[in-house]
Amino acid sequence: MKEIPFIPEFSKADERNKWIKENAQFFTVIRRRNRRYERDECWSLEEATQLAQKRMEHDELKQPLLIYAVAGGHDALVATVYAEGVRTHI
Repeated sequence: MKEIPFIPEFSKADERNKWIKENAQFFTVIRRRNRRYERDECWSLEEATQLAQKRMEHDELKQPLLIYAVAGGHDALVATVYAEGVRTHI
């Protein structure tokens, strides 16, 4: 796992989220299924996006999947994967 420096202080949430995405140790793909959350960790945003898209193809309900960047115990929502495509947030 990539080592992370102490997270700096930010005056804006957008700056904080961008820093977390750029310094992410890993990315987490999350979906809610049968009243519980399923999580998978990936080492890159590209890998997380591909996994989420693959899961979406096999999900009969087509519920969105969330992708979070995680750095130093902090996280930021970076993308939502829908059946129609991927919406990035950062």
